Amino acid sequence: MAEAGILERRALPRGEVIISQGEMGVSAFLIQSGEVVVFTESGGKRVELARMGPGQIIGEMALVVDGPRSATVQALTDCNLIVITRDVLQEKIQKSDPTIRALLPMLMKRIAQSNKALLRQGGDLDDMDRLVRSLYQELHTSLPAAQKKSLEIALEEPMNAFLKAIADFRSHYGLSKC
Repeated sequence: MAEAGILERRALPRGEVIISQGEMGVSAFLIQSGEVVVFTESGGKRVELARMGPGQIIGEMALVVDGPRSATVQALTDCNLIVITRDVLQEKIQKSDPTIRALLPMLMKRIAQSNKALLRQGGDLDDMDRLVRSLYQELHTSLPAAQKKSLEIALEEPMNAFLKAIADFRSHYGLSKC
């Protein structure tokens, strides 16, 4: 394992499972090259959630929320990944603005709890999209101007990747946006 602050790189062949549904996670992966498929298995059925590629991050919730992985991620092509561990994230958070340090873990936990609640209550993808955008906007609006940029740097890329995954899922399964 790499020291905190040093990012490990992994080269994986096509077909390799990167993340397994149900396993405990402590790292996320930034896709440098290649394509992956994200899917869940329930009742013996495989449901594809998204296909992701360069510049996108997979497994990010494991960085701040303890719990089992909610999906499996498998390499569709040969992939080069950068491993982001919880230790590396914590080190970067400690160097960030104090307000962001306090808000980031809370926000990620709130999103995770809301996702679980939506799924239990039968919420749809539009509800999830609205929830994420609303939480971000609420947090962004409440910050002083000097801290808004730090929030944007810390959250916009992972949030947009998550919202893109929702849109890709909707598109793949022909689900219309309400």
